[in-house]
Amino acid sequence: MRDVFYLALASFSLGMVMSANIFPKNLMLVLAVAYAVFVFYKILIRRRYMFALGFVFAVVGFASYGGIYNYKMSDLNKFLGTECDVSASVISKDMGTNSVKYTAKLTKINSENKNIKIMIYAPKDTDFNYGDKIVLKNVKPNLLPNGKNFDYNVYLKARGVFMTVYAPSDKIEKIADGKGILRSLCVFRNKISEKVHKYLKDDCALVVEAIITGNKSNLQRKIKNAFSASGISHLLAVSGLHLTLLVMYAGGIFKKEDYITIRFVKPVFSIVLTLLAMVVTGLGYSVIRAGIMLILMNLSKMLGREKNSINSLMIAAAIIIFANPYAVFDVGLELSFFATLGILIYSERINKFVKPYLHFGFISSTLSTTLAAQIFTLPLIVIYYNNIAVYSVIANIIVIPLFTILLMISALFLICAFTIPFIPFVIKIFTGNIYLLVKIIVFIAHFISRLPFSKIPVTSGEFLISLFFAAAIWIICKNFKETKYRKLSVALSFVCVVGIFCANYDGRNLDVTFLDVGQGSCSHIKTPGGENIMIDCGVSKYYSKDDVGRYVAEPYLDSNGVTHLDYAILTHYHDDHFSGFLTLMQDGMVDVLILPKLKNSDDYEVYNTLKETAILNDVDINYFSRGSTLLLDDAKITVLSPSKNDYWEQNSESLVLKLTYKNSGFLFTGDIENDVMKTLKPEELVSDVIQSPHHGSNTSDLDSFYKNTQADYSVISAGKGNSYNHPHKEHIDALLSNGIKILRTDQNGTVYFKVDKKGNMKYKVEEGAK
Repeated sequence: MRDVFYLALASFSLGMVMSANIFPKNLMLVLAVAYAVFVFYKILIRRRYMFALGFVFAVVGFASYGGIYNYKMSDLNKFLGTECDVSASVISKDMGTNSVKYTAKLTKINSENKNIKIMIYAPKDTDFNYGDKIVLKNVKPNLLPNGKNFDYNVYLKARGVFMTVYAPSDKIEKIADGKGILRSLCVFRNKISEKVHKYLKDDCALVVEAIITGNKSNLQRKIKNAFSASGISHLLAVSGLHLTLLVMYAGGIFKKEDYITIRFVKPVFSIVLTLLAMVVTGLGYSVIRAGIMLILMNLSKMLGREKNSINSLMIAAAIIIFANPYAVFDVGLELSFFATLGILIYSERINKFVKPYLHFGFISSTLSTTLAAQIFTLPLIVIYYNNIAVYSVIANIIVIPLFTILLMISALFLICAFTIPFIPFVIKIFTGNIYLLVKIIVFIAHFISRLPFSKIPVTSGEFLISLFFAAAIWIICKNFKETKYRKLSVALSFVCVVGIFCANYDGRNLDVTFLDVGQGSCSHIKTPGGENIMIDCGVSKYYSKDDVGRYVAEPYLDSNGVTHLDYAILTHYHDDHFSGFLTLMQDGMVDVLILPKLKNSDDYEVYNTLKETAILNDVDINYFSRGSTLLLDDAKITVLSPSKNDYWEQNSESLVLKLTYKNSGFLFTGDIENDVMKTLKPEELVSDVIQSPHHGSNTSDLDSFYKNTQADYSVISAGKGNSYNHPHKEHIDALLSNGIKILRTDQNGTVYFKVDKKGNMKYKVEEGAK
């Protein structure tokens, strides 16, 4: 019966996934074939006919993906995109850089009563908490378009949300305060954040806030990237580890080991504490999963039954999926589930194998747990993030003991901050230790993230091929009884899997690519530390109606294992520079959007469109002007123009950016014209490569400018047969007269530059281009 339960749960989830069509088709085909072979084997060979139910649940899951949505939205589609009055009750809030996201229960739209979850995007000056009744006047409920790399609708469905609303401050009114214990716990969560920021500063406050309350929206991106590259980012998200440690430490207050205490008092205390912690930490799926498992474990103690952790895991998954079937698409739940499953199945086996070779039980235990979790989550990590944190096991062995101490001290610090804040000396003891531990952990994360091979890009196709090859060798060699062949099979399998990582490792190089997008501009930078920046992404609407973000930029990024852009920099507000960014933001590809200061009234409409798209897709917005810098590992981007007080025509308002790495420099000029080119300082322009201003126009042909750059190469981004006749003869003559080699995207296709760690530069053009 247990097998049938497991099969039903897996079959339903697989049916949902197959229906969504958001994962690579080759992967879905492999899963479908493997599933069918397994079920047919059980039915036809093993004669276990109950497994036919698997097909039934797979069909139910397949139908549920669209069916549930159609049912929920059946009478709400008429309101989409039209001005409505919306009444809602706040459930939770997430702070962003530019907005606050409120998950709320829709109670009424116009005069009709409704009962679904919606996501409200509001300005940061709003402050609502759980249970607050709010009314939004004259707002337009909507759904974001489906993304290619990141389907935002699926992301919202996974959270139980079926509609989004953007509301300025003047359109939101609170009509009643929330009440009850859940409201009190949410307010308590806010007070925890206030205490943390009152007594701790900078990185320390943000890290502690993340590990205690689950809010990491304000955490510096360089810390997030370092934790991700070193494979310990799970420590920044409240998960099962946090809950388990909390319950374990709190359980230490019970000194008596009598029957009543062990059988009833401690389990009840643990259940209550778990429920409270789940609410305070934001009720994320990984927390709910861990909480349910802890509650079931304690119920087993109270009932005198032996616990079964795998059963508890499956029951937790079933409860979550029953409450919201779309939860199967939540990345956090997927990683949490498979990591836990791997630990439960294989950690003890691995520990028995490695323990004789290690003298410290803690090291072997941590190593076994980390390996087991990584084995089961590796395919998901490759599918979602297209890279592998090679030193993750080492990082976890080093950091988890420190993190455990940090979590314990942070909890004690908060207890003191709430109970005895009038004794500053006690608070300082804890804050001093917290500061030291956070600095050590962050230093370790940064150090490991900068090691060679720390983060290897791997596309899902390459990963599948390598795994199939390794599996084939394993199956063939497993048939040999001789021990030496078995050892050989393990070695060859390891070589196959690791080899694909090495083939994708590109060293500490700077890669700069000028994409051929037609009559527009799009440049991609990959730093030695693995950060990804795109400068402009657009095509002229008079040249092409195609979506340059969806059909040019994203396929290029996919093929290079890039799952997101750390920064998207717009030089100015013209469609041949910004149009692709709208899609990239909608598809969840952009972390931070960098814009020039808005000065020209003709740019207001475009600016508002970009800003609203960024807010709705949780993209941070920064603004650049002369003197702004972006530090990117060993590379740096500096803004040379315009200054805050400069006022130019639209083209000349473009950001002028200089990228430097080792002794090499790249100059990105947007559409600046001769009036601005005259004002730029000669010593700042020196570069090896320049992107020709304004697509090679004769309005940007100032000879002294090109002479001052001392450039070896100039890349002209223009479309074949464009109506502007770019590049113009005058522009080309200015380049040639200064000995600058011309590379043109309309003739050479995409142009690639690479600078190695010694500063040596190479370039190549697209294969097949003339």
